[in-house]
Amino acid sequence: MGSGIPVWSDLTISDGLKYISGSYKIAMVYSGDSAPMLVLENKHSYSWDICISASEVSSGVAFYSYDDIAQAFSNYGVS
Repeated sequence: MGSGIPVWSDLTISDGLKYISGSYKIAMVYSGDSAPMLVLENKHSYSWDICISASEVSSGVAFYSYDDIAQAFSNYGVS
């Protein structure tokens, strides 16, 4: 089961990239008219933000796929 995140706050997952693989999706429960963006930031320099749209939405749950995350990193020259 995931962690709850208060509105307008952040969640830091140390070494989060080791948890991302093609076998998983990130799911975010939300309320509102549209799904939230998943925003990733470089913890060392804060030099880039990667914004990822949900790949699918179902009954107030937004899903973010490995492929979308990998493509967003690639667009910023990050592997």
